[in-house]
Amino acid sequence: MKKILFLLLPIYVNAATYSYNNTQVALLNSESQNVWAAGDDITLLNGTWTGNMILNFRGNGTAAQPITIHAQTPGSVILTGGSVIQINGDYNIVSGLLFQSGPWNLANNAVVLFGSGSDGSRLTNTVIDNYNHSTLITTGSPKYWINMQGKYNRVDHCEFINKRDLGPVINMVATANKFYQVDNCLFGLRTTIGKNGNEDIRIGSGAGTNSIPVYATVNDNVFKDFSADQEVISNKCSYNTFRHNTFINSTGAMTLRACSNSQIRDNFFLNGAAGVKVHGGNQQIVNNYFEGLTGSGLAPALVFMEGSFATGCGYLDEADETKLPPAKNIRVDSNTFSNCTQFIATGYDYGGSSGRVLDPSFVSYTGNIFQFSTVGRKLDSLITHKIIFDYASNFYHSVALDASLLNATGWTSIDPLLVDDGDGVKRISLSSPAAIRALDTTPKLIYSQTSTIVPITEAEIGVTWTF
Repeated sequence: MKKILFLLLPIYVNAATYSYNNTQVALLNSESQNVWAAGDDITLLNGTWTGNMILNFRGNGTAAQPITIHAQTPGSVILTGGSVIQINGDYNIVSGLLFQSGPWNLANNAVVLFGSGSDGSRLTNTVIDNYNHSTLITTGSPKYWINMQGKYNRVDHCEFINKRDLGPVINMVATANKFYQVDNCLFGLRTTIGKNGNEDIRIGSGAGTNSIPVYATVNDNVFKDFSADQEVISNKCSYNTFRHNTFINSTGAMTLRACSNSQIRDNFFLNGAAGVKVHGGNQQIVNNYFEGLTGSGLAPALVFMEGSFATGCGYLDEADETKLPPAKNIRVDSNTFSNCTQFIATGYDYGGSSGRVLDPSFVSYTGNIFQFSTVGRKLDSLITHKIIFDYASNFYHSVALDASLLNATGWTSIDPLLVDDGDGVKRISLSSPAAIRALDTTPKLIYSQTSTIVPITEAEIGVTWTF
């Protein structure tokens, strides 16, 4: 896909230049460790690089002088037939590659690996398209397209299309203070193979990673046509941010699973099924837009989940990472929900085989708008009780409140007078009863008349070349 965005890689004075063709992998791997230095420019010559090649980039650049490793012509270095790359050096910028029509070597669990010792490295302007095995991998160890370890590593302006083997597209290994970033990428078609564990992005494994402060950021991406898993993103560690992404036609939820202190803000959930699923404590759901979602039950626009007893110790201790925690101390602020089949479920999946009997609690709703085009849509299905809420300055229109909310303060039944500015997003007009709050309150409602936040589109992200 051709984009209007152009990526300029740095050029350094006095840097050495090297080039390699597809018969020189052994030389490349040796010199990457023993010869390459900060600021060097490495060209991979056009051609098909096939036959289970492992390109191992081990040179160390610096923040001021990274090592740039790029295709001679973006998109004309084609890795296939099992070829993979490993980024084991610091401050390596890898750009312009096309991985197409695998399979890759089963001994390698990732098409692109950021090694555990890598620091400040980057994969950019690269496509992985249908890099699957001829006989799909549906059991055993997951096969990642990107496995992120190290710290301060980044994946940006890439496109990931039609992953079908078991495993996430991007897996981020959860240890403390990693500061991973994934931005300006397109996550394209993913269909179900009938197995769990096929998210587009997974952060942490959930097995002892719940409280680890990873500080990952996922921003300005498009997730499109996803039906491979109940979760399009699964966050299983803490202090992560998911900002200004667009989810289109996704049946999977953006999920805060076994984690805490994470944020979902400024995102657009459009014309799919599920929206956001919340476990854990001290989470923020702020300034998001939900439109035309058809999910219900466990997969409405927004669901707050129960937690489980920890085996043998009564109520769940928040330090116990063997069970899923309930949603607790959740801030729901300045979101707009429009024409969703079920807006919110609180305390879904209570009891039964799940054993989840700890109610969500302390959920704060402030400045949210709920509207439907016809009268009678129910705003909230409260499956459990004993839940403590706080409400302020919320608006609803053509929506029926749950019985528990009828006498609650903080809810106003009025037409919010939302308008479509031409991009399909319904925003507050200057005459809206919500406009005063939008202008006078921080954070502002995302859809105020003066807001500059719009859905990220495919034309703005991904690679600069056509494939």
